[in-house]
Amino acid sequence: MRNSLVATAPESHRHNFDDVPLTMAKANLTKVDEDELRARFGRILARAVELAGLIDKDAAQRLGVERAQFSRWLSGKENPMVWKFHADELLGPALLAAQAEQTPGATIRTVIELTRKVCA
Repeated sequence: MRNSLVATAPESHRHNFDDVPLTMAKANLTKVDEDELRARFGRILARAVELAGLIDKDAAQRLGVERAQFSRWLSGKENPMVWKFHADELLGPALLAAQAEQTPGATIRTVIELTRKVCA
């Protein structure tokens, strides 16, 4: 089969690969431990709830999910609907801060700016 492919290729596309042995491509089949990754992200979600100054029950209510489902998110037993966190005005920024805490090299900086209007 190799000879038939080389024979039909235009002269400009021919390369001298005769000395290259034919081998099967190998895939990296390293199994990712999804349970551990979900559990780690659940800890980040729990930290976001803590940073927001809420308890789990209140956070679940703000996100519009059952307390049991929220608990499964935090324990890593179920994939969370992260968009619900980001859509919430209190939990969204808290989640970003919690993720930054777990990111090597990330710096968290809180900036407060006040503009004062002076009346003459």
